[in-house]
Amino acid sequence: MFVSHIHPRKTWSQHFLQDKNVISKIIEAAQIQPNEFILEIGPGRGILTQALVKKKAQILAVEIDHDLVNQLQKDFPRGIKIIEGDILQIEPPDEPYKVIANVPYHITSKILFHFLRNQHPPTCMVLMVQKEVADRLLAQPPAMSLLSVVGQLYARCKRIINVPASAFYPQPQVDSSVIALQIDPLVTNPEDVIHLAKIGFSSKRRQLQKNLASSSIARADDIKELFIKQGWSPSIRAENLCVSDWISLTSLL
Repeated sequence: MFVSHIHPRKTWSQHFLQDKNVISKIIEAAQIQPNEFILEIGPGRGILTQALVKKKAQILAVEIDHDLVNQLQKDFPRGIKIIEGDILQIEPPDEPYKVIANVPYHITSKILFHFLRNQHPPTCMVLMVQKEVADRLLAQPPAMSLLSVVGQLYARCKRIINVPASAFYPQPQVDSSVIALQIDPLVTNPEDVIHLAKIGFSSKRRQLQKNLASSSIARADDIKELFIKQGWSPSIRAENLCVSDWISLTSLL
């Protein structure tokens, strides 16, 4: 099992995780129960898949690489379902499920947004991502971004472990992190908050009130007055607001 003759493809940012200690941390963080439905993104050579099988989970593995799909079907002839395709084009299951993945780094944000904002989101996501992305996702003011607002609005986010490049083959040029997201939206209208945050972050170098005023959400003077009432400087920028601030601002505008 886990043949080495299939070479990683740069096109799909393939870096195969090979550190079994990291695999154990991922499995532990996911808290998998027997018969739970697990959606694995990019199983690659199947090292994480094998650990999932041992947990007696129901596994749907989605892999875009045709050669890897063929090999996975040989290595796992029964017990799991393997689909060849682009995860961003595949609708999640209707039943409760968890997402576990060594995420292709070039589409990390797209995958996060695809599942967090989906009509049928997972209950939990345990992902291997670029460390820089984990830092952005977990950021607090004054280093917030649209990614951190969306992530923290939809889920309780936690870093499980930092992972060195040496844990992969071939080694990426960056370090990585395993993160866990327990999906639990803070509000019933998260898309309204995200819409406002997108406007706020639309021009990062501008003051937040100017970004908001240019979108015609409210008059510049009214926005300035609102900021003062909230105890915010009129010159504050979007990255200085935490998620609860964005929720408050959405309710006031």
